[in-house]
Amino acid sequence: MTDIPVRSAARWLGALNVLLSLGFGLAVMSAAVGVVGNYAIAFHSVGISAGIDVSVPAPQPPLTGIVKPGADVLPHDITVTVRDPHHPTLTGALYFLTWFPGVLVGLLSLNWLAKAVHLGRRADRLLFSAEAVGLLTKAGWTLTLGSIVAAVLDSGATFVASAMMTPQGHPPYQRFTDGYVLLCVIGVAVLAASEIVRRGRRLLDDLEGVV
Repeated sequence: MTDIPVRSAARWLGALNVLLSLGFGLAVMSAAVGVVGNYAIAFHSVGISAGIDVSVPAPQPPLTGIVKPGADVLPHDITVTVRDPHHPTLTGALYFLTWFPGVLVGLLSLNWLAKAVHLGRRADRLLFSAEAVGLLTKAGWTLTLGSIVAAVLDSGATFVASAMMTPQGHPPYQRFTDGYVLLCVIGVAVLAASEIVRRGRRLLDDLEGVV
């Protein structure tokens, strides 16, 4: 009877390890394709249709004859893609800063999480080893701090790109991606998990010392 939960946990860890490994492999391939495409944009003016998406306030449309008096349109934004064929290197560099730092954070975190889960598959005791704690801690801090750095770089690159398209005297538009907040929250959760594993390891060490 006691073997059933153990086998279920082993299968669950195995499935999680496969998913993390597949996700890491797909992310590496996507990042490689993105880097090649970004290089083509920056240095060969190829794929100049790509650009940096910036949200700008949409003008209020006229409502006369469309709706009854008293109706109003709520303020909303539209997405504008910034392209500058005259400065492809600068455009490519700014575009690179909007996506690659976040992808790098995800790649490093997936790699360390996959290694930590793989340790748990090999032996239950390894899941509470110093190596597993270190891997979880690395992944947690990478997600937490890396998402903040990536958000700052993305926001700064978007700010510069929007300044390239806005008329003189008009303040550049700003953008903040909500996905970075989610990454930061996940990072805090992973750090909490690493602390739980660390305390579990200490408890096991104490029990083994008593026995």
